Amino acid sequence: MIPFATDEEIRAAHDVMLLGKPDFEEDKLAVIRCNESRDIKACPGSGKTTVLLAKLSILSNRMPFADGSGICVLTHTNVAIDEIKARFGGKADLLFSYPNYCGTIQSFVDTFLTIPWFNSYSSHPLVTIDDDRANVIIGKTFKSTSWEAQKALNHLFRENDSYKKACEEKRWDIVTQMKADLVKNTYLEVFNEKYYTKYGASPSIASANNKTSPTYNFLHNVRLSAFREGILKYEDAFSIGLAYAELIPGIKDAFCTRFKYVFIDEVQDSSQLQLKLLETIFDRDKVVVQRFGDPFQAIYNTEGDCAWTPVNPLPLNKSKRFGDAIATVLKTVCIEDNKELEGNEAVRSVKPIMMVYTDGMKVLPDFAKLLKGKKIEGVSIADIAGNERKADTLHRINIKAVGYVGKEKVGDDGEFQSIHYYFPQFENQKTTKQPFVEEVTLNTFLQKNAVKDNPQEYRNHILDALVSVLVRADVRKDNGRTFSKTSMMEFLEVSKPDVYVELTEKLSEWVLKICNSEYRVDGEVFEDVKSFISTDFACIFDFSAGIGVIRHFLKKKDDDFYQIKNAKQSFNVYRDGELEIEVATVHSVKGETHAATLFLETKNYKYESEHFGAQLCGAPYVHRSGEGHVLPSLKVAYVALSRPKYLLAYAIHKDRFDILDRDKLEKIWDIREVE
Repeated sequence: MIPFATDEEIRAAHDVMLLGKPDFEEDKLAVIRCNESRDIKACPGSGKTTVLLAKLSILSNRMPFADGSGICVLTHTNVAIDEIKARFGGKADLLFSYPNYCGTIQSFVDTFLTIPWFNSYSSHPLVTIDDDRANVIIGKTFKSTSWEAQKALNHLFRENDSYKKACEEKRWDIVTQMKADLVKNTYLEVFNEKYYTKYGASPSIASANNKTSPTYNFLHNVRLSAFREGILKYEDAFSIGLAYAELIPGIKDAFCTRFKYVFIDEVQDSSQLQLKLLETIFDRDKVVVQRFGDPFQAIYNTEGDCAWTPVNPLPLNKSKRFGDAIATVLKTVCIEDNKELEGNEAVRSVKPIMMVYTDGMKVLPDFAKLLKGKKIEGVSIADIAGNERKADTLHRINIKAVGYVGKEKVGDDGEFQSIHYYFPQFENQKTTKQPFVEEVTLNTFLQKNAVKDNPQEYRNHILDALVSVLVRADVRKDNGRTFSKTSMMEFLEVSKPDVYVELTEKLSEWVLKICNSEYRVDGEVFEDVKSFISTDFACIFDFSAGIGVIRHFLKKKDDDFYQIKNAKQSFNVYRDGELEIEVATVHSVKGETHAATLFLETKNYKYESEHFGAQLCGAPYVHRSGEGHVLPSLKVAYVALSRPKYLLAYAIHKDRFDILDRDKLEKIWDIREVE
């Protein structure tokens, strides 16, 4: 096998990525030189992104390839794509131009498979791919069916104790909701037109092979109602892509001709369906397919266990992020024995600290005191973090306190079991809007971004709000389909050009005000958008702003809500003088590097130390049956505890701490009583 790159090419790539820094270590060189289909199993902070970027840098200098092929880079979020653009500067244009493709797995499948298939199959083009909008249509169709028709689903709940209990108690509202939820979450295998409770389940619950089945006919009517509107669920998009690939054998050859190299980043976050589709369209014997990830960090996978099992992996076991003191914790707080993990000798991580408290409200103040008092070579960790934050071009907060459960949750004793126990004002901000969920109101769409101002994002959210109003008012296009942002604006441009111009001008004004506002939701913008919806918008689309669902959507919160200072979205920040500690969920900080991280125990069935106390004491985890909630907790903890460079702290209540083996803990942790 010819090596992927020469020593000269690797040196040039290093100088682009890491000029003035040490050379690539042997494990990274092995990955860079690899020129065959392999999996790369990378530990937290291993520098895998830099290795991938080095390979892209080498390839970009060789382009165009003689055979006209290109490279394909697939990720799960646009964060990685933005990093490629930032690191490559002007050269990024080459990587994002034909015949190359750099984007998310979702956008790749939509562009090359889902949209072409749907538009050739359906008499109407695809409107959007959105779970919430699809579920609204499915839910409405379900509600329109009779109780008699819904009996077609009864046999699917024979083993469901909650369902049987609801029937015994004659809680028909619960029964109906359980059936509706089942239909919304049903997986549709497009290729064979079969329905499953979820992808990978067996056997199917209905099939086109038996079109006389009441269950099939019911699901075909209700589940496909969103399809008929041109609105797909995200899983539908992958099912369609898989059907296309299986139906047209030439698809695989086409992709193998188009791309010479395929790199998949953060592959551990892929679902079984996504992996199946990618394996179907890319022949690993004809195309070099390299998958980068860490199965220990698969916290976004809703299927439970990580769908990705590394095959003949190249390891990146040495972290550049933290020292051995933090690595010691991660060797056992992991879903497997992680003894191969190595820390970075050059990073002076202090011994992890277990903060034992009796009052959760005292944890953050004590953590702040700890940051100011704990020193590395005479400099406090608070000052080290502050200096690194100043050097960051975005000046991001780099001290975090994170927990698993962000949603407000109260136990039988009346105590919070979530992040709110430590920080009552915590708001669990989701990065994605859910415009078609009933609880969401206009305020949701007008909030400033949690990280930085993004004018295009604000504009899209306002347009989402307008489309959401049309959905709630059941306003449709002439062909009976619901509006999308694009079709709504096209309609206004053609039929009401004066209002179209007015709206585009207002959008610019609203976005500018949001960017410049110091409040979470700008009161003037809220009132102006509300007025537009209630007058011009309602008149054009012929609905009444007085109907209940619209009144609820436009309902204003108490006046003081709009007077809460935003201060660059720092309302989830604990302050002690100039020291700032951001409070967040573990899921929201995945992929980040912190100067210091505090893990806050929350309760997901049990508190974390009740799930894996032995691992905190240094014993590798051994899987046992009946411990289904331990693995998710270990994965989340592993992600959280692997964020910091210098200081890792773990907050635990004294009652739970007293159950653990203190002698074993003290070999790994410094014990600190929170006062």
